[in-house]
Amino acid sequence: MEKITEKAGHPVPESDGRDNRLSGLGALTGIAVGVGTGAAVALLHRAGVRPPGSASATPAPGPRPTGPRTPSRTSPTAWSPTG
Repeated sequence: MEKITEKAGHPVPESDGRDNRLSGLGALTGIAVGVGTGAAVALLHRAGVRPPGSASATPAPGPRPTGPRTPSRTSPTAWSPTG
């Protein structure tokens, strides 16, 4: 994001929150790309353009998380006072 903001002529100034600003800009850029891609695919779909086979605008799902999906259930009476 640093290079992009500098090339755009609006570098993020050095400050305490600089890393947070750059992180936020990265997230907003990702959201904008996703919305733009979705809008483009929707317009193409409305115009009658269909991807061949099972192709879509979304990537294949990534690796699945490991571990339990629900937290373990214990009785609060069995908890120690120190945690």
